[in-house]
Amino acid sequence: MSVKILLFVICAIIFTYNLGSALPIIESEKFYFQSAKEMFARHDWITPYYQGQFRFQKPILFYWFVSLSYMAFGINNFAVRFPSVLFGILTVIFTFNIGRRLFDRKTGLLAAGITATCAIFFMYARYASPDMALTFFVVYAVYLFLKGAKDPEKGKGFFTAFFVVLGLATMTKGCVGFLLPLIVVLSFIVSSKKWKLLKAMNIPSGLLIILAIALPWSVAMYMLHGDRYLNNILIGEAVKKIFFGHDSESIFFYIPVLISWFLPYALFLPAALADSFKSKKTYSLERDSYKLILSYFLGIFVFFSLASVKEYYNMLPLVPALGLMTARYFINLEERKTQFKSAGFNIVYVLVAIVYTAGLTGVLYTMHHIYSSRVAGYEYLIGLAPLIIILPYIGRKNKAVLFAIPVAMAVLMLFLAGRAIPLFNDRALPAFADQIRQNLKPGDKVGVGSVDISQQRLGIFLDMPVEEVNVKQKSPDALLQHKDKIVNFLTSGGKVYLVIAEDDYMALVPDEIKSKLTIMDERQMWKTRLKRSINKVAILEVLRGKKDLLKDVLRHKALLLINNIEETK
Repeated sequence: MSVKILLFVICAIIFTYNLGSALPIIESEKFYFQSAKEMFARHDWITPYYQGQFRFQKPILFYWFVSLSYMAFGINNFAVRFPSVLFGILTVIFTFNIGRRLFDRKTGLLAAGITATCAIFFMYARYASPDMALTFFVVYAVYLFLKGAKDPEKGKGFFTAFFVVLGLATMTKGCVGFLLPLIVVLSFIVSSKKWKLLKAMNIPSGLLIILAIALPWSVAMYMLHGDRYLNNILIGEAVKKIFFGHDSESIFFYIPVLISWFLPYALFLPAALADSFKSKKTYSLERDSYKLILSYFLGIFVFFSLASVKEYYNMLPLVPALGLMTARYFINLEERKTQFKSAGFNIVYVLVAIVYTAGLTGVLYTMHHIYSSRVAGYEYLIGLAPLIIILPYIGRKNKAVLFAIPVAMAVLMLFLAGRAIPLFNDRALPAFADQIRQNLKPGDKVGVGSVDISQQRLGIFLDMPVEEVNVKQKSPDALLQHKDKIVNFLTSGGKVYLVIAEDDYMALVPDEIKSKLTIMDERQMWKTRLKRSINKVAILEVLRGKKDLLKDVLRHKALLLINNIEETK
């Protein structure tokens, strides 16, 4: 069995296991699930809609991918996520191809394993989002550039294909789609001083190829919707987000993002970066290889750090570069036979083992503490998984240590996807949605009255707009505004359904209105904004034994309310 087939099979298992039954985690899934569904209903393949309203925020290509998946698998969660699975698998395979071409087969295989089992990559390979498609187009464009750069005179076809891919990336994510690969390639050309590649690439004709692919749909949208479309997609999505947005985040925003979302490999990142800088000066035969992966990682990282609007998922295209750098760092240590002599490697490896064990222990403790009646005894055997990392290290097995962390991460991800995450999804919102649907009539309104309950997810389950009856912004009068919104919603006339946390219900709903409401259902559920729940007061109460961290701080009781129309008039 070839390495590529093996990678395809392993990634297909990891990324599709329990895919259709997983509840939404990334709230933006609703746009792609619903918009592609409305494309089917309207037979309109040009204009994306969301719940009957124009959706101009993203180009059309990913909606088409989801629509094709609907044709193949029907309209369901599996189908909406399948394009991301496919692009995730292809990204892993082409990461292997790049690693093999730049260095050797072992580097490619290890880089592929690291990429597939990086936390943010695993999550986005299992959820509907154009970001995984963008990540594939970036890595594939880099691969095509490498093929063309090997023999610029004969590689013109690869450079043409490179710009075709940039056109598709633009149709997926807008101008970022062509900017990211160009940043990588131009950074490499400048750092390596390979100016002849600029002539061989023929960038002016390449830009025409990008326009030929991306422009027809944009022209069609402008003809249909005029300046409203142009202002949104060009000014709102491109210019403002990159140059003139009003994001308050600092230039260092992505450093903690890398640490948290690229676990556990982010712990090796400083050493891997230092090794790449050192190696590009030491190994003359591989100098350009190191320059390329550094251009890949640093070029995209600096671009997004300087961009006006910052989102954690912008780091997703960096995962293959991280995989390549970290893999080469590991293999350099093995080839120098300094793995177990390097203090830095030993400290970080042990730290990874501790973080992995602590994370898995936290998951198992939560399963036992909250769901003990639904967990079989044998399921706790997963607690032995840290031995995959620990035993090769204790035995000083050089080659086994290389792949121990990706293998252990793959085991953990299968467990999370197949057992832990489905268990943690309390299904409170789907249950509320089922009850609302049974009674819902035209003209009825549905709202969410608490910040810690996801309005977007309830909207996905109901397949209808859900009103935001809460105040997310912190301000001196936020509590008063929140109370006014709840009162106005409940007394607005007609039948209304409100999902609200019990604490907010007790504090913000006046007694005279409570008497006119019926509690249809109540369920325990996880709070949506966990960071908001963990504050100094909550921590002190947990330490003093007054509250249970899991049951009282991170979870709460949610109520489904319905008003009595006659009494609230």
